[in-house]
Amino acid sequence: MKKAHRLRLLGVAAAAAVALAMLSLVSPDRVRVATGVPGLPPPLKDVWPEAVHELPMRLPDGKPYQPILFLDRDRMLIKVEKAGLLASYDLRTGEVKDLVRLQTEIPASDFTLGSGTIVWWTSRLDRDGRVVDIWTAPVTGGKATLRASARPDAIVKDPRLQVASSAMASTDSFTGLSVAGENIYWSSGNAGLWRLPLTGGAPPATVPDTAGYHLLSYPWMGRPDHWGRPLPPSPPTANRPTFGELLNIETGETRTAVVPPDTHSWICGLTRCMGPLPGNHNENGATQSRDGTAQRRLPSMETQSATIAQDRFTILRVYGTGHRVMAIALVDLKTGQAGLVGQRGVGDGLARRGLSHHTDLYSYRLNNKMIIVDLRAIR
Repeated sequence: MKKAHRLRLLGVAAAAAVALAMLSLVSPDRVRVATGVPGLPPPLKDVWPEAVHELPMRLPDGKPYQPILFLDRDRMLIKVEKAGLLASYDLRTGEVKDLVRLQTEIPASDFTLGSGTIVWWTSRLDRDGRVVDIWTAPVTGGKATLRASARPDAIVKDPRLQVASSAMASTDSFTGLSVAGENIYWSSGNAGLWRLPLTGGAPPATVPDTAGYHLLSYPWMGRPDHWGRPLPPSPPTANRPTFGELLNIETGETRTAVVPPDTHSWICGLTRCMGPLPGNHNENGATQSRDGTAQRRLPSMETQSATIAQDRFTILRVYGTGHRVMAIALVDLKTGQAGLVGQRGVGDGLARRGLSHHTDLYSYRLNNKMIIVDLRAIR
């Protein structure tokens, strides 16, 4: 608690600003932060104490580590840096257990879990360009197995798909790695959805009628994404939100987002959207349901380029006067609550990473501690 108090703004004026800011977040489209008031949220630990764990910066053997995701209620998957090793970390006891020795020195990315299996990918170059290798290992620990290799820059030569090929020439176009049932899924380029048996035995294959869509959260795919435009009859207008159109590949259900007119750079999840409102250097954002209802203002918080995790959480920059970033906050779009995770002048407070769509864990370093935020624990 002492560490959290060190982040608080002192004085009556600052306390009033915090109260006003939080009221603005919780009250839909009514109260605005007064001009010139930064309105910093309280420390995250004060907002969601049940979700915050403070851990040592290093493992008992002195090695640094990177939190990845939760394996179960109390254990998280970590990558032991400079050791080529995946391990489990028990938040209750601090016990660390080696699980998987990575088979390559190439950095592993996009870890996911499903059907008792850890899945990830690595990237390499060959004479024909970029190759992504897909690996699996038992969640209980064991040997890493290479299941398949794929080209991340797969492009469907369809004139209706107005996609720049240069944007596809990196692993940025390899997205949405996930496990469902006995299959591994991902999307690549504008080719749509790919499917690979979890145990291998067959090459990756595209799923019919998914070209131009990108995997958001299986079985939901969306368009457009950050690299392309949707297929007709959807017009490529300036304010088409990212993942504004959704398709359930199992049921055929579709969803189309309704966003405010004269806006741009909006992004949507399964049920919520968010983005900047016109004017004021994009510092004035909002969140709402996909159907355009229940809009809530996010005053003095920049929403552009943010990502919605678990269809609910995002990391936003908090602005003060003069377009000056004052802090970084974790925001719950469902309730409007916000918690401070970084502040100007406090360590590396503004050097905070964002969230991915699938993550259930957020981590950052503060006061020589590793802070773990269990997004599942926020009710």
